[in-house]
Amino acid sequence: MGTYEIPFGAAPVEHFCGACGARAAVDERFCGACGTATGDPPGAVVDAAYVSDEPVTVGATRRGRGRTAILAAAAFLTASLVAAVAYLGVSWRAEIHDRRQLAAALSTTQAKAAGLERERASLTERLNETTALAERRAQVLARAQRALAQVTPLLSSVDAVRTVTSKMQESRGSYAAAAETLKDDLIGLANYLLDVDPEYIDYYYLDSAIDRVNGEISTFNYYGGELTSHDDDYAAATERFETKATLFTEAVEALKNQLAKDAGAK
Repeated sequence: MGTYEIPFGAAPVEHFCGACGARAAVDERFCGACGTATGDPPGAVVDAAYVSDEPVTVGATRRGRGRTAILAAAAFLTASLVAAVAYLGVSWRAEIHDRRQLAAALSTTQAKAAGLERERASLTERLNETTALAERRAQVLARAQRALAQVTPLLSSVDAVRTVTSKMQESRGSYAAAAETLKDDLIGLANYLLDVDPEYIDYYYLDSAIDRVNGEISTFNYYGGELTSHDDDYAAATERFETKATLFTEAVEALKNQLAKDAGAK
Protein backbone atom coordinates (compact mmCIF):
# COMPACT_ATOMS: atom_id res chain seq x y z
CA MET A 1 0.00 0.00 0.00
CA GLY A 2 1.36 3.36 -0.98
CA THR A 3 1.73 6.48 1.23
CA TYR A 4 -0.10 9.85 0.81
CA GLU A 5 1.29 13.27 1.46
CA ILE A 6 -1.19 15.71 3.09
CA PRO A 7 -0.85 19.21 1.65
CA PHE A 8 0.39 21.81 4.15
CA GLY A 9 -2.69 23.96 3.60
CA ALA A 10 -5.18 21.26 4.71
CA ALA A 11 -7.26 22.25 7.69
CA PRO A 12 -6.43 20.18 10.78
CA VAL A 13 -9.28 17.95 11.97
CA GLU A 14 -9.01 15.91 15.14
CA HIS A 15 -9.77 12.15 14.99
CA PHE A 16 -8.86 9.08 16.98
CA CYS A 17 -7.32 5.64 16.34
CA GLY A 18 -9.99 2.95 15.85
CA ALA A 19 -7.80 0.29 17.50
CA CYS A 20 -6.54 1.95 20.68
CA GLY A 21 -8.59 5.18 20.80
CA ALA A 22 -5.49 7.44 20.91
CA ARG A 23 -5.72 10.96 19.43
CA ALA A 24 -4.19 11.10 15.93
CA ALA A 25 -3.35 14.08 13.76
CA VAL A 26 -5.27 14.54 10.56
CA ASP A 27 -2.17 13.89 8.43
CA GLU A 28 -1.24 10.66 10.25
CA ARG A 29 -1.95 7.46 8.31
CA PHE A 30 -0.89 5.26 11.18
CA CYS A 31 -1.53 5.62 14.90
CA GLY A 32 1.47 6.93 16.72
CA ALA A 33 0.59 4.81 19.76
CA CYS A 34 -0.13 1.35 18.32
CA GLY A 35 0.87 1.68 14.63
CA THR A 36 -2.53 0.70 13.33
CA ALA A 37 -3.53 2.32 10.01
CA THR A 38 -5.98 5.13 10.71
CA GLY A 39 -7.30 5.47 7.12
CA ASP A 40 -7.79 8.60 5.03
CA PRO A 41 -9.02 11.70 6.88
CA PRO A 42 -12.48 12.94 5.95
CA GLY A 43 -12.37 14.84 2.67
CA ALA A 44 -8.70 13.92 1.99
CA VAL A 45 -7.64 14.05 -1.66
CA VAL A 46 -4.99 11.67 -2.89
CA ASP A 47 -2.37 13.33 -5.06
CA ALA A 48 -0.79 10.87 -7.47
CA ALA A 49 2.41 12.90 -7.52
CA TYR A 50 3.02 12.06 -3.89
CA VAL A 51 2.22 8.28 -4.17
CA SER A 52 5.13 6.23 -3.01
CA ASP A 53 5.71 2.47 -3.12
CA GLU A 54 7.91 2.64 -0.07
CA PRO A 55 6.37 1.39 3.13
CA VAL A 56 5.40 4.10 5.57
CA THR A 57 6.89 3.91 8.99
CA VAL A 58 5.99 5.68 12.15
CA GLY A 59 9.38 7.39 12.31
CA ALA A 60 9.00 8.75 8.78
CA THR A 61 5.60 10.16 9.66
CA ARG A 62 7.01 11.84 12.73
CA ARG A 63 9.85 13.30 10.73
CA GLY A 64 7.28 14.70 8.33
CA ARG A 65 5.39 16.23 11.21
CA GLY A 66 8.61 17.72 12.65
CA ARG A 67 9.53 19.17 9.29
CA THR A 68 6.04 20.64 9.00
CA ALA A 69 6.27 22.16 12.48
CA ILE A 70 9.71 23.58 11.70
CA LEU A 71 8.49 25.02 8.44
CA ALA A 72 5.43 26.47 10.16
CA ALA A 73 7.61 27.95 12.92
CA ALA A 74 10.01 29.33 10.32
CA ALA A 75 7.10 30.83 8.40
CA PHE A 76 5.74 32.33 11.62
CA LEU A 77 9.13 33.72 12.55
CA THR A 78 9.61 35.02 9.03
CA ALA A 79 6.18 36.69 9.10
CA SER A 80 6.91 38.10 12.54
CA LEU A 81 10.31 39.35 11.39
CA VAL A 82 8.79 40.90 8.28
CA ALA A 83 6.07 42.52 10.40
CA ALA A 84 8.68 43.78 12.88
CA VAL A 85 10.85 45.12 10.05
CA ALA A 86 7.81 46.78 8.48
CA TYR A 87 6.83 48.29 11.84
CA LEU A 88 10.35 49.49 12.38
CA GLY A 89 10.42 50.95 8.87
CA VAL A 90 7.13 52.75 9.42
CA SER A 91 8.28 53.96 12.83
CA TRP A 92 11.61 55.10 11.40
CA ARG A 93 9.88 57.00 8.60
CA ALA A 94 7.53 58.56 11.15
CA GLU A 95 10.52 59.45 13.31
CA ILE A 96 12.29 61.02 10.33
CA HIS A 97 9.11 62.94 9.46
CA ASP A 98 8.73 64.13 13.06
CA ARG A 99 12.38 65.15 13.17
CA ARG A 100 12.02 67.10 9.95
CA GLN A 101 8.93 68.84 11.30
CA LEU A 102 10.73 69.61 14.56
CA ALA A 103 13.76 70.91 12.66
CA ALA A 104 11.51 73.13 10.52
CA ALA A 105 9.66 74.36 13.63
CA LEU A 106 13.00 74.99 15.37
CA SER A 107 14.31 76.92 12.38
CA THR A 108 11.11 79.02 12.28
CA THR A 109 11.31 79.65 16.02
CA GLN A 110 14.97 80.63 15.77
CA ALA A 111 14.15 83.05 12.93
CA LYS A 112 11.34 84.56 15.02
CA ALA A 113 13.65 84.78 18.02
CA ALA A 114 16.28 86.53 15.92
CA GLY A 115 13.65 88.98 14.66
CA LEU A 116 12.43 89.62 18.19
CA GLU A 117 16.02 90.17 19.34
CA ARG A 118 16.58 92.73 16.58
CA GLU A 119 13.31 94.42 17.47
CA ARG A 120 14.29 94.44 21.15
CA ALA A 121 17.65 95.99 20.29
CA SER A 122 15.96 98.64 18.14
CA LEU A 123 13.46 99.44 20.89
CA THR A 124 16.26 99.59 23.46
CA GLU A 125 18.19 102.04 21.26
CA ARG A 126 15.10 104.19 20.77
CA LEU A 127 14.40 104.07 24.50
CA ASN A 128 17.96 105.18 25.26
CA GLU A 129 17.65 108.03 22.77
CA THR A 130 14.29 109.07 24.24
CA THR A 131 15.71 108.88 27.76
CA ALA A 132 18.71 111.00 26.80
CA LEU A 133 16.44 113.53 25.08
CA ALA A 134 14.17 113.63 28.13
CA GLU A 135 17.18 114.21 30.38
CA ARG A 136 18.43 117.05 28.17
CA ARG A 137 14.97 118.60 28.12
CA ALA A 138 14.74 118.25 31.88
CA GLN A 139 18.04 120.10 32.22
CA VAL A 140 16.79 122.84 29.88
CA LEU A 141 13.57 123.13 31.86
CA ALA A 142 15.53 123.32 35.10
CA ARG A 143 17.66 126.12 33.67
CA ALA A 144 14.57 127.90 32.40
CA GLN A 145 12.94 127.61 35.82
CA ARG A 146 16.04 129.10 37.45
CA ALA A 147 15.95 131.99 34.99
CA LEU A 148 12.24 132.53 35.52
CA ALA A 149 12.74 132.41 39.27
CA GLN A 150 14.91 135.51 38.95
CA VAL A 151 12.27 137.48 37.05
CA THR A 152 9.97 138.24 40.00
CA PRO A 153 12.73 139.55 42.29
CA LEU A 154 14.10 141.63 39.41
CA LEU A 155 10.69 143.14 38.71
CA SER A 156 10.22 143.82 42.41
CA SER A 157 13.55 145.65 42.53
CA VAL A 158 12.55 147.65 39.45
CA ASP A 159 9.29 148.62 41.15
CA ALA A 160 11.22 149.68 44.26
CA VAL A 161 13.55 151.89 42.23
CA ARG A 162 10.63 153.40 40.37
CA THR A 163 8.75 154.07 43.62
CA VAL A 164 11.78 155.72 45.22
CA THR A 165 12.39 157.73 42.05
CA SER A 166 8.80 158.93 42.05
CA LYS A 167 9.09 159.96 45.69
CA MET A 168 12.36 161.70 44.95
CA GLN A 169 10.75 163.58 42.11
CA GLU A 170 7.89 164.67 44.36
CA SER A 171 10.27 165.70 47.14
CA ARG A 172 12.50 167.55 44.70
CA GLY A 173 9.49 169.43 43.36
CA SER A 174 8.38 170.31 46.87
CA TYR A 175 11.94 171.17 47.83
CA ALA A 176 12.32 173.38 44.78
CA ALA A 177 8.97 175.07 45.46
CA ALA A 178 9.86 175.60 49.13
CA ALA A 179 13.23 177.01 48.10
CA GLU A 180 11.61 179.36 45.61
CA THR A 181 9.05 180.57 48.17
CA LEU A 182 11.72 181.03 50.82
CA LYS A 183 13.88 182.98 48.40
CA ASP A 184 11.03 185.31 47.46
CA ASP A 185 10.03 185.95 51.07
CA LEU A 186 13.64 186.52 52.08
CA ILE A 187 14.10 189.00 49.25
CA GLY A 188 10.86 190.79 50.21
CA LEU A 189 11.84 190.95 53.85
CA ALA A 190 15.29 192.24 52.99
CA ASN A 191 13.88 194.89 50.67
CA TYR A 192 11.41 195.96 53.30
CA LEU A 193 14.15 196.37 55.88
CA LEU A 194 16.33 198.23 53.39
CA ASP A 195 13.64 200.53 52.02
CA VAL A 196 11.63 201.46 55.10
CA ASP A 197 12.71 204.15 57.52
CA PRO A 198 13.56 202.57 60.83
CA GLU A 199 11.27 205.02 62.53
CA TYR A 200 8.32 203.78 60.39
CA ILE A 201 8.92 200.06 60.59
CA ASP A 202 5.73 198.06 60.96
CA TYR A 203 6.79 195.52 63.51
CA TYR A 204 3.56 193.56 63.15
CA TYR A 205 4.26 193.08 59.48
CA LEU A 206 7.91 192.48 60.18
CA ASP A 207 7.14 189.85 62.78
CA SER A 208 4.67 188.16 60.45
CA ALA A 209 7.20 188.18 57.63
CA ILE A 210 9.89 186.80 59.86
CA ASP A 211 7.55 184.04 61.15
CA ARG A 212 6.60 183.16 57.58
CA VAL A 213 10.21 183.01 56.53
CA ASN A 214 11.04 180.79 59.52
CA GLY A 215 8.19 178.46 58.58
CA GLU A 216 9.37 178.32 55.01
CA ILE A 217 12.86 177.56 56.22
CA SER A 218 11.45 174.64 58.24
CA THR A 219 9.56 173.42 55.17
CA PHE A 220 12.68 173.77 53.07
CA ASN A 221 14.71 171.80 55.59
CA TYR A 222 11.99 169.12 55.77
CA TYR A 223 12.01 168.56 52.03
CA GLY A 224 15.78 168.66 52.08
CA GLY A 225 15.84 165.90 54.70
CA GLU A 226 13.25 163.98 52.69
CA LEU A 227 15.44 164.24 49.64
CA THR A 228 18.40 162.95 51.62
CA SER A 229 16.32 159.98 52.87
CA HIS A 230 15.07 159.30 49.36
CA ASP A 231 18.62 159.44 48.12
CA ASP A 232 19.55 156.69 50.58
CA ASP A 233 16.49 154.66 49.58
CA TYR A 234 17.31 155.19 45.95
CA ALA A 235 20.89 154.02 46.48
CA ALA A 236 19.71 150.88 48.30
CA ALA A 237 17.02 150.16 45.70
CA THR A 238 19.52 150.66 42.92
CA GLU A 239 21.96 148.26 44.57
CA ARG A 240 19.24 145.61 44.96
CA PHE A 241 18.25 146.08 41.34
CA GLU A 242 21.83 145.61 40.19
CA THR A 243 22.12 142.39 42.25
CA LYS A 244 18.85 140.98 40.88
CA ALA A 245 19.78 142.00 37.37
CA THR A 246 23.13 140.23 37.67
CA LEU A 247 21.48 137.00 38.91
CA PHE A 248 18.92 137.16 36.12
CA THR A 249 21.61 137.72 33.50
CA GLU A 250 23.62 134.75 34.79
CA ALA A 251 20.52 132.51 34.75
CA VAL A 252 19.68 133.55 31.18
CA GLU A 253 23.27 132.94 30.07
CA ALA A 254 23.23 129.45 31.63
CA LEU A 255 19.95 128.74 29.84
CA LYS A 256 21.47 129.82 26.51
CA ASN A 257 24.47 127.55 27.06
CA GLN A 258 22.20 124.61 27.95
CA LEU A 259 20.12 125.19 24.81
CA ALA A 260 23.27 125.31 22.69
CA LYS A 261 24.51 122.06 24.29
CA ASP A 262 21.17 120.38 23.69
CA ALA A 263 21.18 121.51 20.05
CA GLY A 264 24.67 120.11 19.57
CA ALA A 265 23.69 116.75 21.09
CA LYS A 266 20.88 116.16 18.56
